[in-house]
Amino acid sequence: EVAVITFVVNARYLLMSCALSQRFSETTPFFHRFFVAFGITDEIFGVSIAQKGALNPWYNYGAMAVAVPLWSLGTSLGVIAGNMLPQMAVDALSVALYGMFIAMSDWELEIRSFLGEVSPSAAMASPFPPSPSAGTPRNAPLENFMSGNIYIYIFVAFIVSYLIRVLPLTLIRKPIKNQFIRSFLYYVPYVTLSVMTFPAIVEATSSPIAGVAALVVGVGLAFFGAGLFPVAIACCVVAFVAEFAVNLL
Repeated sequence: EVAVITFVVNARYLLMSCALSQRFSETTPFFHRFFVAFGITDEIFGVSIAQKGALNPWYNYGAMAVAVPLWSLGTSLGVIAGNMLPQMAVDALSVALYGMFIAMSDWELEIRSFLGEVSPSAAMASPFPPSPSAGTPRNAPLENFMSGNIYIYIFVAFIVSYLIRVLPLTLIRKPIKNQFIRSFLYYVPYVTLSVMTFPAIVEATSSPIAGVAALVVGVGLAFFGAGLFPVAIACCVVAFVAEFAVNLL
């Protein structure tokens, strides 16, 4: 059950790894691909796939070296600040991540695809397997063994989540020739970023109006080429102002 749940929750990283495999040179050594797979997360994948041309593994190492400690530091500071800041400020800051996802998306491509000018191959993707049947018989001895050892659960979750990332990146070394598959993988980054942004950004604030306002402003700025930081800051400011205005009404 732990393995199945971990696979379902992390299934999008399988597609990300497949897409990323096409961005590395065929000559990129196995050990580089193996360690780069550790850093296949939503944020690092987004900034990596946005780079032009072939990827250098050291770019990913640099992104990991910055992101991993800052995630830990940011999480700690967020816990402290979340108990000190007013709710409107917390709501406004909660859209920063989605603002970053918006900035990493190619919105010109997204809009053209929506209007039918580009074939939306990725819309056919359905990476999530069906849920296991509730009537599936249980293995009582194994269940009793694992129930008393949390480290077994952690180890199983780690192995499954890492294999999802590392297998496509290490096994798919040559460029894929099939046009349909190439088109599918080309759209994976943008579809992934889009579904992670909407409707989550609308639900991140106390007022859906604030989330929608942040989304509209973020997409507009990203469409005209604004960077990650300006878009994220703009989304936070707009969300804060919108929530303040809604509270006044």
